[in-house]
Amino acid sequence: MPPSPPRRASVSSVSTAPRRIVATMFSTNAETQTQGFNHWSELRRRGFKGAVFDKDNTITVPYSLTPWPPLASSLELCKLEFGPDFAIFSNSPGLHEYDPEGSKARALEEAIGIRVIRHKSSWIS
Repeated sequence: MPPSPPRRASVSSVSTAPRRIVATMFSTNAETQTQGFNHWSELRRRGFKGAVFDKDNTITVPYSLTPWPPLASSLELCKLEFGPDFAIFSNSPGLHEYDPEGSKARALEEAIGIRVIRHKSSWIS
């Protein structure tokens, strides 16, 4: 069975996120399935300072180094809006336990142009 596409962001779920980091929550909202999330400037206007994403099943299918195609334009808009305050925080690339040399994080950064946060403990328990 092929991997399912990543879940998509909905406006209502991100509007209640902390304002220091846009911690996007994901849903299967039919509208966002086809349009993507393109309200990054509105989040900036409301005081959000950046965006942090998980990788697998969020912006890519598992083990992929390319964004899920319907999200590509939204990710580019997010990069334009938040610049260097845009990153991936994953429990695989960047996690010291699974990527001690940082090679998976570097490969992902080179492939999609988004910084990967290096860390020593998993954020998923």
